[in-house]
Amino acid sequence: MPVCMAFACKQSSYLPEGRKIPLGDSIGVITINLPSQYDTAFSFVHYEMGKDYLLYRYQPRTMPLNNSDRLTVYLSVDKIYDSAGSIHQLFSKHEQLLIDTIMNINGNQFYIYGSKCQQDSFYLQTVEASTLRKGRTLTLLFEKRSPDADTSFIESSRNALLAMRID
Repeated sequence: MPVCMAFACKQSSYLPEGRKIPLGDSIGVITINLPSQYDTAFSFVHYEMGKDYLLYRYQPRTMPLNNSDRLTVYLSVDKIYDSAGSIHQLFSKHEQLLIDTIMNINGNQFYIYGSKCQQDSFYLQTVEASTLRKGRTLTLLFEKRSPDADTSFIESSRNALLAMRID
């Protein structure tokens, strides 16, 4: 059964210290710089690919809940014992890969995939970064849907990941 909590806050610019996303079960706190237009946040439980995930979503308040200009953080509810298989399953849906790499970001090894696909008259660009944290899969998914391919999307997503901390 889905659980949804919602709240909104108004921000005029980036917070110098970044947005803090507390993860449940003592997994840690993500600190990440997000655009000021991402002024709405909510969390919910989602069942996908045979697993339960706790999702944290940040997006503009002016857009509908299903918009594609957002950051979603996935945290697996259960511990993952087949990490390579689980991460491969998360990234198996990419259409046109632009990035396929592994990066060490502040002491955490992330598998990073970026893709672009055209849907009707729009481009959907995504950057996904996944790691294991205390035996659970942690994935950050940046999404942008726009009429034109945004040439700065991949770079800005990469910069947000490189500046991110997990404490």
